[in-house]
Amino acid sequence: MKYRVLMTAITAGLIGMTTAQAKPMHDKGEMFTALDADKNGELSQQELSNMRETMAKMRFDAADTNSDGQIDKDEFMAKAEERAARMFKHMDADENGTLDADEAQPPRHGKHHGKHHGDKGHGDHAKSDKRDHAKSKRHDKMLERMDSDGNGSVSKAEWDSAMARHHERREEMKDAQ
Repeated sequence: MKYRVLMTAITAGLIGMTTAQAKPMHDKGEMFTALDADKNGELSQQELSNMRETMAKMRFDAADTNSDGQIDKDEFMAKAEERAARMFKHMDADENGTLDADEAQPPRHGKHHGKHHGDKGHGDHAKSDKRDHAKSKRHDKMLERMDSDGNGSVSKAEWDSAMARHHERREEMKDAQ
């Protein structure tokens, strides 16, 4: 499935078949505002644990350029082209506008390498409980890393600082490649 989506994105990027204009997924601060459900200017553990759902809604809203609550083919293809362009830029290590055989190789790392999202054990609830526990621990750790004043919530300033650190690390990793 991931391969099919990737090929669709690459094809869309190569043949440029779109008429819709993609709007940006989010600007600075929009993610914080979207996560801050009670609008108190702080992110609680519960609000941080909703990050995946919030990001999915933001991605949907960004793709739904005419705001009709649905993504039509043109909107879908616009997002696919946008993503394909980002992927190409990332893969084009020597920035010459082409991919050689080495650059075109899929990454051999990442948390989902060799796994399929739909793969689940046959009725093994213990694994599900372990995953839920691990997810909760990740959320606790995220809150701990972001909550620099230790008050149990993340302020807008703490959020901005954490996002800046995140983007710096990504740039450093990108530069190291």
